Amino acid sequence: MRLVYNKYNSASRNMIAPSQAGLSLLNVETNGVSNGKGWWEGMAQGKLIIVVDDQRGIRLLLEEVLVHYGYRVVTASDGEEALALVAQVQPDLVLLDMNMPGLSGPETLRALRERWPVLPVIMVTADEDDAHWATVQKLGVQGRISKPFDLDDLARIVAGCHA
Repeated sequence: MRLVYNKYNSASRNMIAPSQAGLSLLNVETNGVSNGKGWWEGMAQGKLIIVVDDQRGIRLLLEEVLVHYGYRVVTASDGEEALALVAQVQPDLVLLDMNMPGLSGPETLRALRERWPVLPVIMVTADEDDAHWATVQKLGVQGRISKPFDLDDLARIVAGCHA
């Protein structure tokens, strides 16, 4: 079964919505592997990721998926909280929502780059505007995850930052 987050979720068995994030993914069969092991095994090695998104359901979903793949995860609901967390916990990677109230994703990225120029950051966005993407690319990002996102693709992109 392929796990896909879709904010316009239907009742499809192949889709998981943020409202379902509290459900355990550990017993979900992924790519024909039902024992929780697969291509990602050993890749995470307990690396710490900060997930920054103003939507609680997205934070919960990403946290559960990443923990399933062996990452340690802390979450932030806005850019200010993310900056404080980065200073405190020194993560290996930040997953950063592009569009948030208050300090936006690009503004948060700019502040991250001023203090931590080599910290890997992956932008998470539903915005397909190439102008916005060009702006964050200039600030230095390691990738983009577009909403709706495929959870297997998410795991591969995150693992690629630690290869």
